[in-house]
Amino acid sequence: MSTTHPLTRVVIVGGGYVALHAYRTLVAGAGKRIRLTVVSADDCHNFHGFTGEVVAGMLPLELTRTPLREVLRNAEFVHGRVESVDVETKSLRVKLISGNDSAIEYDHLIVAT
Repeated sequence: MSTTHPLTRVVIVGGGYVALHAYRTLVAGAGKRIRLTVVSADDCHNFHGFTGEVVAGMLPLELTRTPLREVLRNAEFVHGRVESVDVETKSLRVKLISGNDSAIEYDHLIVAT
């Protein structure tokens, strides 16, 4: 007899270095047993290693930005800002960049902003 277990819902808030490291660790460790959602107000990860070169005009800003949808292939990407967290119901209220509101439920929340 086979028992089906629901996927554990993990939400990561943020799109920077901490979020990417958490994402990679979760994908490597939990694989297909989790459902990952990443919420970020920016749709790109910004590489800060060339900040001086960008500020000096030696390197275009676009070369330091990687779209999060490309980096987070095993996660649902939500482009928006978290407006509230309800820890009792384990849900987030998100204002999408499009202007709409969205509710996201989670089992585990990682705040990586």
